[in-house]
Amino acid sequence: MTIANKKEYRVNSKCLKKELSDINKKLKSIDKQRQQGDRPIVTFLQGFSSMDATDKKHLVNLIPPLRVDYQTGDMSLDLNTALSKI
Repeated sequence: MTIANKKEYRVNSKCLKKELSDINKKLKSIDKQRQQGDRPIVTFLQGFSSMDATDKKHLVNLIPPLRVDYQTGDMSLDLNTALSKI
């Protein structure tokens, strides 16, 4: 293995370890929310501020607006079928 290959391996390994750590944190958070049980959607949304941008975007895409009143800022939401089952 060349020095360049070793360096690339180390960089890739570091990135993969970071991704694995992030995934494990998310799984622990989901498990904690599942154990709390009684109001899963409320509990889930309480963790919104600690989510990374990708997770926030995915969650927001589950709740698209039906109508937006640009004068008042009011909007009505359409729950995605997956989200409405929670």
